[in-house]
Amino acid sequence: MTTPVVLVAHSLLWPNAARLAIACKNAGFSVAAIARREHPLHKMRSPDRTFVYLPHDARGSLRRAIELCRPQLIMPCDDRVVTHLHALHSEYARAGNPTAKLIETSLGHPDSYEIVRKRSLLGKLAFLPGVRIPQGDMVDSLSRLKAWVALHGLPALLKLDGRTGGQDLILLSKRADLANDYLNMKVRQCGMRALWNAIRRGDVETILSEWRDGLPAMSVQSMAPGRPANCAVACWRGEVISFVAVETVRARSTFGVATLVRRVEGGAMRAAAESIVRHLGISGMCGFDFMIDEDSQEATLVEINPRATQINHFPLAPQADLSTALLSALGGRPAAAPPFSTPYETPIALFPQACGSDAASLGLAGVFHDAPHEEPELLMYYGHEPLRGEQLSSGSVAVRSGAG
Repeated sequence: MTTPVVLVAHSLLWPNAARLAIACKNAGFSVAAIARREHPLHKMRSPDRTFVYLPHDARGSLRRAIELCRPQLIMPCDDRVVTHLHALHSEYARAGNPTAKLIETSLGHPDSYEIVRKRSLLGKLAFLPGVRIPQGDMVDSLSRLKAWVALHGLPALLKLDGRTGGQDLILLSKRADLANDYLNMKVRQCGMRALWNAIRRGDVETILSEWRDGLPAMSVQSMAPGRPANCAVACWRGEVISFVAVETVRARSTFGVATLVRRVEGGAMRAAAESIVRHLGISGMCGFDFMIDEDSQEATLVEINPRATQINHFPLAPQADLSTALLSALGGRPAAAPPFSTPYETPIALFPQACGSDAASLGLAGVFHDAPHEEPELLMYYGHEPLRGEQLSSGSVAVRSGAG
């Protein structure tokens, strides 16, 4: 039996691509990866082959990686790569190139691409069974924003398409501040601040994308009450084949990435995810962000992430984890299942952002530290010392007492 090849694709320096490469290798894939030259993926043991992602020729470098490694599945790890794959799909489909089918196998039906990529189109899914979505609309003027607030009230969120990790979200809480909030977002929308930061960082791709793709759409969304939660799913042609859900214990900021989470069953989240995946015909990996109502436990969808997120690598024994489920769907032979799973309710300190400090400040015992000790290069890249003289099973989550 031929071992399926997966191409893990990433344009930033986030750790989720590296964690996904480890999980795919543990599942039984042959792993190829494309990432920026400075990403630790190029020094890790898990990828069998790596390619350099070129910001000045992003789609060309992705195209070459696909042609050279001939994957059966592509797993994007950030929204920018998703956008590039959508564009490549259009090119391949027009040319009758079979790689278009590979992208559909990896991401799902082309009709879903615009909806999953744009925050402003989330409301199109409100009619689906099991899906609760806050009131939201596109806004293109201050007068329209004021009219929307007069009708739907505050608090609300002002958002831009194509942003991740809590970027370019503004909480609208006072009507007297609407003009300033709108002006603030217009400055962000025109990209001048982003372009200035990109120039300082030497981020060529941000500059090119702002010029090529035009201004991102602005939308307003009612603020859903409750506690933040999210789920990650593996999908195969419109069916959810593996699922993991967590609730946030602590995050870097109100809208920032989580540092401590607890795994939960997430029945309401799963129902919503299954409904959306079925309707849109999604394949591959994706994530959904929710707010969970404290009283009713109902899940309100606030975001779709059409790519791998920071929890996709969690082991789920005895059920198949997300990577293993996709390997099986491709007809591959899974490796042995991990002997344990991330537990329910126990806090999990996420690598690298928790860094032990959040766990310590909460005074929690028995915290699971999600550190990739099987990949010392990854640990060192994010400022962590590899364990010495301690053997951890491949793909494991290191357990420590307290902050340890």
